[in-house]
Amino acid sequence: MKAFTITVLVFLTFSTFAQKPIQFKVGLNNSLYGSGDLRGFEYYNEIIFPINGHLSWAPSIHVGSGSNNPIDNTSPRFSTTSIGTDFTVYFSPWQFEKSKIQMGVGPSIRYFNDGTPETTGFQTIEIGNSLKRVYEYYYPIPSSYVSPGFSVVLDSELKVSNHWKIGGRVSFSSFLEGQTIAQLGLSAGYTLFRK
Repeated sequence: MKAFTITVLVFLTFSTFAQKPIQFKVGLNNSLYGSGDLRGFEYYNEIIFPINGHLSWAPSIHVGSGSNNPIDNTSPRFSTTSIGTDFTVYFSPWQFEKSKIQMGVGPSIRYFNDGTPETTGFQTIEIGNSLKRVYEYYYPIPSSYVSPGFSVVLDSELKVSNHWKIGGRVSFSSFLEGQTIAQLGLSAGYTLFRK
């Protein structure tokens, strides 16, 4: 009898989770890397699994790149590229008929490839008879590393049909190697399973 009861409870648990809508979300964020001087974009895919009416968890994959835009040849050009994954737990305190605002936090791990100015070269140009101007050129030396960290997310959704949602997202990520990513972007989601 115990085995039958346990089997029924396990089956009911799986069938309950199977009836909850799973949402697939894609988004594009305007990103600030480092101390905010490296501007770029980040694309992400996220699958949201509901736990109950107010909690959900979501693994996601992120791909992004950013760089600064020097004004002239005397300024260094820094760049960074990242790929990584987040595991976010969302809490949804504000839910309305067609919209929802949720806050999330969770661990994150990223692979970064940074182009950092390491070497300097000089070029002298004569202007007129005696004036000289020296330009400094920087050559980026790439450095690659993997860094764990955490992410904090504020996400909003607006339901446009039974399956489609659009929204906005603000997030901040900090990593042990000192890298930070601040993001503001838009997203679109599709509910995969709905009863």
